[in-house]
Amino acid sequence: MRQTRLDGQSRRQESFFWRKDGTGFPVYLDTRALLDEDEIIGTVTTFTDLTEARKLQKLELEKQAVDVELELAAAVQQSLLPKFNHIPAGVDLGGISVPYRKLSGDFYKAVFQESHLVFGVADICGKGVPAAIEMAMMTYSMEQFNHLREEPHHVMKSLNRFAVKYMSDSSFVTMFFGNYDICTSILSYSNAGHEPALLFREDTKEFLELTTNNPILGVMENAPYETKHIQMKSGDLLLLYTDGLTENRSSTSPDDSNELQRLLLHMDRSLPAQELSLKLFQALNKGERPITDDQTLLIFKKL
Repeated sequence: MRQTRLDGQSRRQESFFWRKDGTGFPVYLDTRALLDEDEIIGTVTTFTDLTEARKLQKLELEKQAVDVELELAAAVQQSLLPKFNHIPAGVDLGGISVPYRKLSGDFYKAVFQESHLVFGVADICGKGVPAAIEMAMMTYSMEQFNHLREEPHHVMKSLNRFAVKYMSDSSFVTMFFGNYDICTSILSYSNAGHEPALLFREDTKEFLELTTNNPILGVMENAPYETKHIQMKSGDLLLLYTDGLTENRSSTSPDDSNELQRLLLHMDRSLPAQELSLKLFQALNKGERPITDDQTLLIFKKL
């Protein structure tokens, strides 16, 4: 204030004030000269309490740190999804999974070994960090089972016991799990409360819904599960997806796969599975539809 009185220059600075009770708070001082016909006759200083501003600044810094951690976690999560670089002759696979927020509760898995292709799509109840953590747990648990020697319903029983034991009481998982024998072209599958897989027959241009009467994972420890079998034909397409991709944005209409079927019928189905999955995903999300859930799509082609 003294310097402003001497030269007339306005000054701004931060300071710290103390209350009578001994607590302090940051302030912003703005000092300006008072003039009378160009003569400095005094100064005036305004004080701004910076307490709330400092709190907001701290919250913003903390948010930025959390955002960085979430970005890293999202990158790790995406790295857990399979890369279809070495696909056996006679089949093709492609997939995409996009979170509603930064982290997803959806996942898909595919493993090739000898004459078998084992794959699945799952949806963890919930969104965000809690669902993402449990998604990683389920991905890990799938790695521990010898899927190629077990029928899908046996795998489902093992996954269900894991989910009951290690996941929170309020969580559950829906899942479609398949085991495809490349030599016989027979698909064995089991569905735990998940959306039915769509099998498109290229020769007849019809869709078949593949499902089984199984409960969701993570609720009943000794729940029963069953396996069904179907013969795949050359040109067949199998679509596995989560409900975020087909849910109806209208509050009065149920979710269905009609739009998914319609779009696939009008697409070039000779495209590689990865390219086809991307185009189908983009077509489903075209327009003004608000996204309200994680979205996952996996396409399996019998060549």
